[in-house]
Order: sequence, then C-alpha cells, then structure tokens
Amino acid sequence: MKAAAAILLNLIASGLLFAQDYTRFYQDSADLQSARQLLTGGNNSLWMGGFRNLSGENSRAWIYRLNKEGDILSQFRFPGEQEQIYAGMDTLGNGVAAVVGLREQDGTTRYLLAMIQNDSLISLRLIQGLENSVLDDVRPAAGKKLLVCGFRSSPGIAGNDFFIARLRTDSASVDWIFQDSFGSNDHVSMTKELADGSVLFSGTVADQGNNYNPCIGKLDSAGNQLWLNVVDTPWNDGAQKFTLDETGDIWLVGESSTSAGSFFDTEIFRFNSDGQLLWQQWLGSPGQDAAFVIQKKSLTTGFWVAGYSNAGSGGTGPISPFLMSLDSTGNSLGEAFWNLSSPSPAYAMLVEGDSIFYFCGISDNKAFLMRRQNPGLSPVFVVNQKAPIIPDNLSSDPARLIQELETGGISRLSFYDVQGKLLEEISSATALKNYTQKSAGYFILKAEFSDGSIRRQSVLLYGN
Repeated sequence: MKAAAAILLNLIASGLLFAQDYTRFYQDSADLQSARQLLTGGNNSLWMGGFRNLSGENSRAWIYRLNKEGDILSQFRFPGEQEQIYAGMDTLGNGVAAVVGLREQDGTTRYLLAMIQNDSLISLRLIQGLENSVLDDVRPAAGKKLLVCGFRSSPGIAGNDFFIARLRTDSASVDWIFQDSFGSNDHVSMTKELADGSVLFSGTVADQGNNYNPCIGKLDSAGNQLWLNVVDTPWNDGAQKFTLDETGDIWLVGESSTSAGSFFDTEIFRFNSDGQLLWQQWLGSPGQDAAFVIQKKSLTTGFWVAGYSNAGSGGTGPISPFLMSLDSTGNSLGEAFWNLSSPSPAYAMLVEGDSIFYFCGISDNKAFLMRRQNPGLSPVFVVNQKAPIIPDNLSSDPARLIQELETGGISRLSFYDVQGKLLEEISSATALKNYTQKSAGYFILKAEFSDGSIRRQSVLLYGN
C-alpha cells in the first residue's frame, strides 16, 4: 500500500497523471518564429530554442525555459546586430550550454558558446575553429563537452563537406574537428557519443547528379573516421535523426521522394553496429510525410517516430504533426495526426512514460509547443516498400543476370538511370535479354527476389 501511494504521489508531482492536452503559440514580437529543439530541464521544466525574424532586421536566436503547461518562465536573447544562427543546446547543471552563430557583413560566420545557469546568461564566449561552418545540431559528450555538426564548404572547390566538432564547455575551445567529403554536397544531421567515446553520425550525401542518399558513419574518440555507409537508393532521400536499440542496432529516419513523385514518404533504415544495412522501408500516405525524430520507447520495446504529414486531411490539407508507434521489428502499430490550420512541421519531440508527448515546430509563422496524452492510434500509413537487404553483389554480366532471373528466384528487375528515374521493369528472361541488347551506359539495378529480399547496385551495359 505504501509503495502504491508513493508511485501515485510521484505521478502527481511529475504531472503524468493529470496532464491536459494543449497547443501553445509564441511569436515574441516577430514576423516569424520557429522552434527547433526541445529538452527536459530541472524542476519539472522544459527548454525550447529556435530562431525568429523581425521586419527589417536580421534573424535572431532565442531560448525559452518553460513549465510543462507551456508558460514562459525565462527567455534569453543574444546581443549583436548580425544575423544569428541557432545551432542547438544541451542541458548542463542548472541550465544549458547553447551554440549560437553570428554571420558578419563580409559573409564570415563565427560561433559563440552561451552558458545559461540559474536563469541567467552568465557567459558568451567565441569558439575558435568553427568559422564558416553551418551548424544545426548539438549533442552531449562526456566530460561536459558538446558535439556539433552540419557542413562546411569544401576548400577550393564547389560543394560542402561533412563537419563535426567536439567542444569543451569549460574553455569554449575545440578538441577536434572532422571535415571530409564523399559526394558533391555532404551534410551531417545528427551525432551521438557512445560509451567508449566513439561517435556515430547520420547525414546525407549528394552525388554528381545531385541525387541525395542517406548515410551512417562512425568516428573514433579522436575524430578519425572508422567507417561510412552510404545507402544507394533510386530516389532523393534525406537522413534526419537516429537512435539505438537494445542490441546496438541503429535506427535512422528521414524523408524520401519514393513513388510519391513530388511528394514525400517517411523512410526508416536499420543498420547493425558496424553500419551494415539490415532492413529498410518507405511508408506514408498519398500526400506529404516526413520523419524528423525517432526515440526508443521507455516502458516496452519499439520506437516513437514524429514529423509532419497531411494524411489526417486525406493528403490535401496543410502538413501537421504526426506520431507513429513502431514495434521492435519496425512495423507500424498505428499513427496519430493533428490537423492545424496552416503548414505546421514538427521538428522535435519529448516523450514521458510512453504516454505524454510534447512536440515543437512552426505554425502560421509562430513557434508552437503541443502536448498530447495517450493519443489514439490508427493504421493510416501504407508501406511502399519493406524488405531486408542482401549485401551480395549482383553480376553486371547480362548473361549472368538472365541466368539469375531464370534460376535465382528473382521476381522482378528494375532499371533506373543515374538520376533515379525508372526506365524499365522486367519480370522475364526474354524481356531482360531484349533490354540489355538495346541499352548501353550506367544504370542502377534493383532486383526483387521471391523471398522479399532486395539487391541494388550500379551496372554497366554495352548493348549490341
């Protein structure tokens, strides 16, 4: 009885028992204000940050400390007339450490480390070494350090490189910087430090044809690259956030053009701890769907995924926040949609006890904070493609391909050009023979097998 009473008191104190749904909007005398990050703070509070634009002035970064009803307890702005960039923040002690960029009139971008403690901005220090990078994510690292990521222009050539740096909050200095390129335009969207000090990162790589593909990579504790896996897809795919399951597998979400044409579907990838792609799927509605965040469930196995979608209005209305529940194997257990009156992407999510959900983003040019408790879920999203990946290479010899189509259990072969446009779908050896005889050049080949597995690779055909 005493234990039950203690649990009840704890639920009441934390707000989990009587939390009410709400949607709060914030504009702070701005023409446009967007919330990009949401963190849990001390004393039953939240931290929310983003940027705002005022007529005739440059963009400004902002940070709020809120109670869980969405009331502003403290707000922080940063001095200077330059355009400001909100890179992100992480909780530290009784406050947060935030990274804010300043873009000078000559185009140079510099970054400051802002330390907020006990509801006061106690220091604002220049960070040497981050100049001219574009940062859009901040994550914690051991020893009161931070990981920042984004991209920086490639030296001497057009395009952008991966960019990751580890910062010391005690001295506002850089421990190490990782900058490298794989394609013509590369971008890191998230990092995560592991227990041994190594760093996982997700991002997007553009090839010479400006087709975008998701990637996952790993650095050692000194910032040296250990491996990188770029997932070659026939569509334009952008990687967002990832999380790890109990086995160490990496689950990555994002958005993809897929078969929706000018619209987008949500994409989900599963990698093992060495970066090998194990499984992938694209799913969504006839309209616009994109996932921005994935979080492991706390009370059971599986994941919560959030982003934006207009599935709640049949694919015709403005995009609004959505929530999806996944089981431990990646199957959707249902989705929830909240239709707002104007386009309202949700960029961040916090979950308490797998029952209370906070979302933030932008709606009608205002930052919003939305709370929902135990939302009803129903199956709306349709799986466009779902299959394990077999990493073995296909033969690029047409005679061998014809043989595999006849004897290897292949149900269909699809040929795409290097821009990702579908050219031909073939389900018979005769049709394949005719196609390879009349076609010459590089192609992306996708083979679908009768057991549901898929293989992809580039092939070179010579024709007759």
